[in-house]
Amino acid sequence: MSPKAPHQTTCCRLLMFVASLMLLQTVTPSSIKIRPNTFKEFQFIKCQGEFDKEQYSFLVQICDDCYNLFRNPNVLLDCKANCFQNPVFPACINRLLLKDKETEIKGKLYYVSGADPPSYPETHDAPAMVLL
Repeated sequence: MSPKAPHQTTCCRLLMFVASLMLLQTVTPSSIKIRPNTFKEFQFIKCQGEFDKEQYSFLVQICDDCYNLFRNPNVLLDCKANCFQNPVFPACINRLLLKDKETEIKGKLYYVSGADPPSYPETHDAPAMVLL
């Protein structure tokens, strides 16, 4: 073995280590698996109200059903974003024909988000375009 061989091995190992670190930095928070309907997920989507598993699970189920309807992974993430305070969530309510439960949904939304739910327009056609 030549005297440069140990140096080359060390250099190669160092390059592999740096490459591994760079790969770890590219992992986004959304790719980290958080168990559904847990307090950790509640915090992750920035809910600041009270964590009541039953009420929270009810709202998550709306997003899950909407995802199952459209089979678009972005729908699931966007529906839960900002603690359900976004244009996709009311579009999902409309598409899932849950208008008759809107008062109940708003109550649960207020409880878990800690903020008044946005007033939903009578038709949700514009936000529903996000779902397609």
